[in-house]
Amino acid sequence: MELTARNIHRDLGYFYLGLVIAFSISGIFLNHRQIWHPSRYKAEVKAISVTLPADEKAIDETYAKVFESTEVCSKCLLRKTMWKST
Repeated sequence: MELTARNIHRDLGYFYLGLVIAFSISGIFLNHRQIWHPSRYKAEVKAISVTLPADEKAIDETYAKVFESTEVCSKCLLRKTMWKST
């Protein structure tokens, strides 16, 4: 087989087509995993309320550290993703 620009272009096209198909299928599986295996995944939705100080300048590093130590924030930080495996 002769190495021409047309042949290289065709072969690269086949390669990238394979990548597109592989990533498409894996993306569909990841997005719909809770439908195919509902017993393995659960979603938690919880409403929280936060009261911020009236002065914007009061929100600084110390306020963030105090807020981070509260129970509401620490639970939020422990959950990295919405869907978690059980």
